[in-house]
Amino acid sequence: MITPILVVIFTSISFSTAMAESDWSFFPQNTESQKILLSHIKSESYKPALEMWDSALKNERFKTTYTGQALFNWVLFEAGARTNAMERLFSLKAPHHIEAPVKNLWHNSLNRFRTRLILAHGTLSRKWRGFLGNDLYQTMRDKPVFNISYPSTLKKLSTLARSSQTPKDEKPWYQWQLALAAAHQDKNDLADNQISRLLEMEQSVIDVNALYMARARVAFQSKEFEEAIDWYKKVSKSSDQWLTAKEELAWSYLRADQPNKTVSELHTVLSPFFSSISGPESDFLSAFASLMICDYNNIFKVTKEFKSRHTRKIESLESLLKDPSSNVFLKFLKNVDTKPIKLASFAPLLKDLPRDFQRDSFLVDHMKYRQAMLDEAHVLKNLNGPTFKKMTDISFKRARIAKTKTYDRLKVLAANELKEFKVMIQKLHIIEAEVIQRLHLDQNKLGRRNTLKNPVPSSQEIISFPVTQEVWLDEVDNYHAEVRDCPKITRASL
Repeated sequence: MITPILVVIFTSISFSTAMAESDWSFFPQNTESQKILLSHIKSESYKPALEMWDSALKNERFKTTYTGQALFNWVLFEAGARTNAMERLFSLKAPHHIEAPVKNLWHNSLNRFRTRLILAHGTLSRKWRGFLGNDLYQTMRDKPVFNISYPSTLKKLSTLARSSQTPKDEKPWYQWQLALAAAHQDKNDLADNQISRLLEMEQSVIDVNALYMARARVAFQSKEFEEAIDWYKKVSKSSDQWLTAKEELAWSYLRADQPNKTVSELHTVLSPFFSSISGPESDFLSAFASLMICDYNNIFKVTKEFKSRHTRKIESLESLLKDPSSNVFLKFLKNVDTKPIKLASFAPLLKDLPRDFQRDSFLVDHMKYRQAMLDEAHVLKNLNGPTFKKMTDISFKRARIAKTKTYDRLKVLAANELKEFKVMIQKLHIIEAEVIQRLHLDQNKLGRRNTLKNPVPSSQEIISFPVTQEVWLDEVDNYHAEVRDCPKITRASL
């Protein structure tokens, strides 16, 4: 049985080792080989220390004690097999039996790297809080995620958020979960209250842009569209949620009866700069807004461009769904193996991959774990001894399992996006049918429009340029549209 999987993310900070000053009286020094082993550890020669570990401590009880196992895992950690080392450490059942000097070694190493762990089969057990200390424990543990659909979840989270027994640095996470659950269950006042409190706090658990988005969505759900507009505008351009915020801002303007601003925002969202990361709902919203203002030409333009914008994506997602050896997945893995896991690294593949895949925590965890297992397998392969041969084989096996899980998760994301495409295509067909009917009723286009609404403001401080097929980067997010009312046809009545 494979022990719980740990995903490890390291961020190195400065650290001066206090190895030589440590108390090593707990370590057996009865033979020459044991003294040599200890000297290797003190001098940070971890590879020879690991290779002679079994022979030097062959007949020593220390080898099987909690302290002995924790020390071996620490040496393994320092040798570069960090994920393997921590999987072994956190599989120990009684961490309180680990002696203070080894505990301090682990503290120094974990503080040096500020390691964050994500347990694939649950969160880090509370029994490790005493060993790690509250600060490290909070940094490393995977925070619990609640099912926001259950009514009982609200009561549980309210209790955890208010309880004096809940550590102070855990409360923001429970308040965030409570806000999401409340919004999902249409308890908008409760959701708004929790998000407001989080915004007033000095906390770093929840990203401020995520809070702005949540506050805007609650306002939209409450039909407070002007308030939603204000919150969507706060989302930073540096956030990976900015484009989503722009699309939802366009919806808010439309519901607030400001179609000119909807058109302006959509001109940014549908810019060629974002063609690889914008979704089909933006096309539908553009067509729907055009229907509201009777811009029929734009509707036909949107439906025509929809095919050129999204055909490749649909074909790639269908290929990904059918075949784990598809070119899309193989290219994806190659990128994972050679580049950092961030959106910019996947730029050439964005037109082929599920939208916002980099924000899916399950997928990212599987990707990072596979990377860690492959890297550490090569570290372990260079160590002599049957123990390391076995660990190498296990690492490669876990890398293969993580690869399968990565593909399975990509399939889920691809299937969800294909379902969204199907729904949006159906809605675009309905809009096209409505336009054809309207044009049939007004064959001679006799209807008259009112004057322009919301004309472009003019002053000496504003320079206006007509929009053309050529798009400049500094134009993006600086569009202003003018729209007219729908034509009204006067008919004789009996």
